[in-house]
Amino acid sequence: MTEDDEQINAILENPLSITRMRSQEYPGSDLIVEGQLSPGSNYSQFVVSYLSEGNKIYALLTVPKENGHASPTGGFPAIVFNHGYIPPQQYETTERYVAYVDSFARNGYVVLKPDYRGHGNSEGEASGGYGSPNYTIDVLNAVSSLKRHKSVDPNRLGMWGHSMGGHITLRSMVVTKDIKAGVIWAGVVASYPDLLTNWRRGSFPPPTSIPQRALSWRQLFYEKYGSPSANPTFWNEISPNNFLSDISGQP
Repeated sequence: MTEDDEQINAILENPLSITRMRSQEYPGSDLIVEGQLSPGSNYSQFVVSYLSEGNKIYALLTVPKENGHASPTGGFPAIVFNHGYIPPQQYETTERYVAYVDSFARNGYVVLKPDYRGHGNSEGEASGGYGSPNYTIDVLNAVSSLKRHKSVDPNRLGMWGHSMGGHITLRSMVVTKDIKAGVIWAGVVASYPDLLTNWRRGSFPPPTSIPQRALSWRQLFYEKYGSPSANPTFWNEISPNNFLSDISGQP
């Protein structure tokens, strides 16, 4: 094996490598109802859980009532709803984005809003959305879990993401073909070279609640793989933007 081959293999072994993520399995699990919440105008809502890499991940699930929407043949269309950055220790399953989830639900969509690991009651460590694939893995397992639900048409599954959730949405859509349509609102969807150099507000220190290893991904990657100009192969391989021609739906 040549030195170049060894370098390519090292790049493809990085957990953020799109090629590596495509080779992994995201089986999810059945959605387990942990609690029922007050219903909406024409939908029921629940706190549910599912499994992602052995972690119990909590989520908000809304399901249209059939007396409000006739159940279509094959089930309702469904949306995995990816929230933006919220300090993990402040996050609660039933808070934030309430109006958006309500709007989708009232219009006949099953909606699953995952909490991500380390958020709310979800197991695992919060690691940030950019230097680690873990949140995307949780979302991909949410996709598989939602496809199992008896009310869902697995062939009509979309994804919506805000800010960091937009980044997770784009990464998910270039990894799996299961997502048929995507909406990204104010998403962090720059390439990694741009994230490295142009998307950090240097005059504002990062929140102390973020784990140290999440804060230092830029420095760690730079030290291990070199700058984007010195090693474009690595930075392109972890950037979903470099795989847009393979995207699963219509963002």
